[in-house]
Amino acid sequence: MMRKQFIFLVVSLIFILASCVKEQDFINNELEEPSLFTRSYDEPIIVPCEIPRLKTMLTRALGITKDSTLTAIFTEPGRVEYAVITGQKNNIYMQMRPSNYRPQFTIYVSDKYYGLTNNGAIFVVIHELFHIYRYNKGVSSNDGDHEAMTGSYVYRDWVGDALGLPQYSYVQDYLVYCGTYGSPVYGKLSSGEKEKIRLLCESYGLPI
Repeated sequence: MMRKQFIFLVVSLIFILASCVKEQDFINNELEEPSLFTRSYDEPIIVPCEIPRLKTMLTRALGITKDSTLTAIFTEPGRVEYAVITGQKNNIYMQMRPSNYRPQFTIYVSDKYYGLTNNGAIFVVIHELFHIYRYNKGVSSNDGDHEAMTGSYVYRDWVGDALGLPQYSYVQDYLVYCGTYGSPVYGKLSSGEKEKIRLLCESYGLPI
């Protein structure tokens, strides 16, 4: 009799624990961190920033920006995560997605990134850092950031330093448009200006 009662008690406890686990899973799913952007990717793989080329370029880019807030974001544990995406049919090489929760930023890195030239690899990182720079100022939107890139002396200097250009080179006036393809600010350009940008981007090994 005692043995039957003991078995019944054990079975009851198992059912209670199983119910608690299911309830906790439901709670966790309900609290899943939402993203401020809605672009979707094919099963990204979250990885530490130990990808040699990305780590090198990120360190170099942060040195170029000389921005203490950006440096703090990337050195403080838990604020940034990295996700590798594959199978993309568009021209996305890297993209930042912010969140109101932690991690505060997810950096999506396409497998296409590894095929870029050195200039292209550092340029893409600089481009994404400017998005974060603007986000921290509370004024970030994809199209708004792209328009700001074309008129910001801060971004202009970052691009010039990254590519080793003279401080007042006219080339920077065109190269700041690289990476803005599809945005309204790019659409306002004349066909001649777009062709000039395309040729310069190709010359410096940058993605359009």
